[in-house]
Amino acid sequence: MASLLALVAGDKQADRVVPPTGFTARLTVFAAAAMAFLAVFALALSLATGRVAERWTSGLARSATVRVSAPEGQVEAQLAAVLGVLETTPGIASARVLSDDEQRALLEPW
Repeated sequence: MASLLALVAGDKQADRVVPPTGFTARLTVFAAAAMAFLAVFALALSLATGRVAERWTSGLARSATVRVSAPEGQVEAQLAAVLGVLETTPGIASARVLSDDEQRALLEPW
């Protein structure tokens, strides 16, 4: 029983890593506080980023973009064919061709 108590209490005469007083003790407390602040800040930032991603994903959940790549003379025919297929597909509420200005506006952030 005495050995268990000695194990829990620890050796009071052992060398300490950080002295109980002085500049080193204050520096250790400051470093621990700074690390705790950074951990809380990182957690808050990750939660905020998750919320923004959820909002962005929910906004795009019911939309899709179809890119048509065709030779120069066949672009209009391919667009008409794609629109015909999309308009007859069940579950698609609407389909439209984006204008050049709308395409530029979508690519502006990049």
